[in-house]
Amino acid sequence: MEAVLVDTGAVVALLNADDLFHRQARLILKEMRRRGAAPLLTNFILAEIFSALLAAVGTDAGRTWLRYNIWPVERVSEADEKRAREIILERDSHITYIDGTSVAVMERLGITEVFTFDPFFAMCGFRMLSVSGTGE
Repeated sequence: MEAVLVDTGAVVALLNADDLFHRQARLILKEMRRRGAAPLLTNFILAEIFSALLAAVGTDAGRTWLRYNIWPVERVSEADEKRAREIILERDSHITYIDGTSVAVMERLGITEVFTFDPFFAMCGFRMLSVSGTGE
């Protein structure tokens, strides 16, 4: 089973019916299930999801996510954080620390696909899942 990193925006879109990407996110998740792709989060992404849900949907949604999340969580290592700093400092664009650590974890684990709506990941050479199941 191939792992797919799931970015914060994808989870928020899945859980927030008012999100611009809600319908697309649901279709992508359905395609991932059909393919047998295994969703994976990092502990940093998990923290960011909780904060984003609090802001976008409310406290109950954030707490429910924490209580019932069944997706595996990969811990960001010290080496991942060191690599994230390198990624951030070698690029000109605005990159969050969490995105930098996500890229470092993907590199370490050999993950090539990401469930996200953030084009930063495509700029780093990863395949973003789309509704058709093919990368953008």
